[in-house]
Amino acid sequence: MARNSTGKANTLSDLQFKKLIKLISIGNNAERNTTILYFSYFLGLRAKEISNIKIKDVQNKDILKLQASYTKGNKHRDIPLSNKTIQKVITLYIEYLKNSCGMLFNENNSLFTSQKGGKFSANAMVRLINNLYKDNGYDGCSSHSGRRSMITNLVNAGISINKVKILAGHSNIQTTMDYVDTNMDDLSKVMAML
Repeated sequence: MARNSTGKANTLSDLQFKKLIKLISIGNNAERNTTILYFSYFLGLRAKEISNIKIKDVQNKDILKLQASYTKGNKHRDIPLSNKTIQKVITLYIEYLKNSCGMLFNENNSLFTSQKGGKFSANAMVRLINNLYKDNGYDGCSSHSGRRSMITNLVNAGISINKVKILAGHSNIQTTMDYVDTNMDDLSKVMAML
């Protein structure tokens, strides 16, 4: 999969995402890495945002309240956790953490920790996500691929661009539109409707 002609990170189809999840589900840190990719693909979170989430931000919550310090633009953002898939992923990952940490489980800890047990920096999270793609043959994908995929999928499903803009945390609709990936398959479907 080569980088698209715009120079932006490639987007993933649902089938490509499922294949990637299957590939990483047997590797080191499979539970953590799988959950990180779900947060990117289903919630459209940036690597910086993923690296800053604490257990208490998602444990038994209906809404992920991203504090301003978590986000790129230093603006608070709420993201509903109403998607059944993401609810299941969060529940399974929290159970995994409880079982693996035992008495050390603390809801104030980072949701995702490095192999050394510390909090990821934003740059380390970017590298981790980039490597998950690269190591599994997803050339042209980056830490922004999940985010671009979510935005593209919502727009292609007919969701109002204003609603997508709010979920993405963009100040400007044009920025949101710049994330939307339009490929020949999409254009062919449009032309077939005429």
